[in-house]
Amino acid sequence: QAQGERNYHIFYQLCAGGKADAALQASVQTTDPQDYKYLDQSGVIEIEGMNDEKEFNIVRRGFGTLGMHEETEVLPVLQIVAAVLHLGNIQFEVVQKAMEEDSSAVSNPAELDICAALLGIDSAELNKNLTSKNIGTRSVILVQYDVDKAKEA
Repeated sequence: QAQGERNYHIFYQLCAGGKADAALQASVQTTDPQDYKYLDQSGVIEIEGMNDEKEFNIVRRGFGTLGMHEETEVLPVLQIVAAVLHLGNIQFEVVQKAMEEDSSAVSNPAELDICAALLGIDSAELNKNLTSKNIGTRSVILVQYDVDKAKEA
């Protein structure tokens, strides 16, 4: 994210829309934009003359215009967008091992749980996929990521 530029507008709009709609906020579990790593890197949260809440309402009307059903299609899309924000907040720590290479572990499991819930997947599976990879096709070997590789996963 370049200094002085915002990330994708939908992220900020979702945060603003969640503040205005308690039911939506509970469904997507968003807070203020500055609470997300992907949104606080450039120093720009708001754009003068742009109302993110109003823009979010326009986006939601657009979903309706496309014929998307609120509960079965729109909400899952918004949950995926929110999950991306929460994925950016997952942090990793080094797990030192005496007889093997160091590996990584999620250091804020509550954020992992929120993300998994938004994606509709198991937290343990998400954790495994963020901190390791499978090698092989016939016999699968699980290889642990170090912290740098986990951050890129």
